[in-house]
Amino acid sequence: MSTVSGRSFFSGIECGDVTPLLWTLFKDDPFDPRLRTHKIRRLSAQYGRTIYAVEIEGDLRSTFYLDGETVVSLIIGTHDIYRG
Repeated sequence: MSTVSGRSFFSGIECGDVTPLLWTLFKDDPFDPRLRTHKIRRLSAQYGRTIYAVEIEGDLRSTFYLDGETVVSLIIGTHDIYRG
């Protein structure tokens, strides 16, 4: 199990009833297939480490990286966040 670091991962996001479920899934396993976790190559190159994104809802994404057993959240937004 991973520890989540940084700001509250989905706090303040207006996504209806889906957000609490996603937060629970993410805390238990950030690579749960229901989150559709995927690598973001461009941001990974910019940060010099592997950056992942999860789908929150529709076009809304959240990016993070792993620091050992800790998950560090970066950016929450639309696909525009991938442009760095």
